[in-house]
Amino acid sequence: SIIFRTSTSSSLDTTALTITNAGAATFASTVTASGNITTDGIFINDSAPDNNVFEAIQSGRKMALYTYFSSNANDSEWRFRTSTGATDGATTDALIVKPGSATFAGDVAITGDIAVKAESATSDIVAQWQATNGNNCATFRTTDSGYLFAIKAQNGGDVQFEHDDATGKLKGDD
Repeated sequence: SIIFRTSTSSSLDTTALTITNAGAATFASTVTASGNITTDGIFINDSAPDNNVFEAIQSGRKMALYTYFSSNANDSEWRFRTSTGATDGATTDALIVKPGSATFAGDVAITGDIAVKAESATSDIVAQWQATNGNNCATFRTTDSGYLFAIKAQNGGDVQFEHDDATGKLKGDD
């Protein structure tokens, strides 16, 4: 191994860098690079906190990647944090990814087709839309036969289809 030490007149030697015979390098503190840092392998953070593990900062604006680890299988998460535009580093959690779910902070724009598959051929919810108060507005589901598709209004409402100009309507009462 090669060991690099630093010292001042008021302190003992401090190991700043150790390079092992295998070629691994261990730094005692922060590593600062003025250029790119590249790897042909995987970047590993083996002591990731329940906090930001990566930050990109420009003129006080910040983007970040946040991790949270939990012993509960459904609670661990990644958060993709985007800048609010403020120069104080403020961010918004634009996307939160957990096992089995993803939550977007705003609209999701899709170019192309979207396919949603039912989990079974029996009566199964394919999609569920909710009002801002959390009440279900409509539930899209397969029927018991597995061949028909049903749209059900919730909370005593009607199912209604209409043209953009509202001149023609198809309405089914509860």
